[in-house]
Amino acid sequence: MSLELAHAADFPSIADTVFIVPAGTTELPISAAADLPEAARRYVADQLAADSKLIHLNQYSHHHYYIVAPSTDKITTHLAAEALRKSGHQLYAQLKADKVRQLYVVDLTETGALPLAEGLALTAYQFEGYKTDEKSHKAPTSRS
Repeated sequence: MSLELAHAADFPSIADTVFIVPAGTTELPISAAADLPEAARRYVADQLAADSKLIHLNQYSHHHYYIVAPSTDKITTHLAAEALRKSGHQLYAQLKADKVRQLYVVDLTETGALPLAEGLALTAYQFEGYKTDEKSHKAPTSRS
């Protein structure tokens, strides 16, 4: 599956979007919840309170994903970046299941977008240089 990551100053209101929220977030900021109905906001708040690290909302026309960045109080910044790369790996599995082809990343932590994008890219990478094509696997047909 090919995935396109976009960098934009603003993203469309109906777009598949991942929000990286800081550790300890209990309530979504307005920028991450502008188009959400009240029930969806409560669901995300409940998931944040339950310490979920990856939260998925299906809005039927688009998807919202929320990733909670690790706290740098207890771990180094390098370990926090590695945790975000692993979150990118988990997110890719969800994106593949949801058949998302374009994703906007909104980083509310200021440092989480790059490691998350690295995790997505490393997971999506497929080396196909030495693979044979489907034609070579088929048995030859005899013609008389």
